[in-house]
Amino acid sequence: MEENHQDLKRVMIESILEALYQFKEYGRKRKRQIDPDLISTSEAYRLRGRARVTQLILNGLLKQTSSGVARNSVKYVSKKKLF
Repeated sequence: MEENHQDLKRVMIESILEALYQFKEYGRKRKRQIDPDLISTSEAYRLRGRARVTQLILNGLLKQTSSGVARNSVKYVSKKKLF
């Protein structure tokens, strides 16, 4: 009985570790797909100021792209166009 318990515990730990590994790999793959020229809008705010970045977006000189379809997805702007 004790041996079965230990085997079950080992299998559960291995399953959890595999799930964590897959989650970490998924995150890495998503980040690789993003163009290296793009920076998050919050990073652009820190570099150039919120008012300036907002004005550039409103004037159409800087376009935002989203990382997903959710409302709270990270928005990106081109670093080259920002400077």
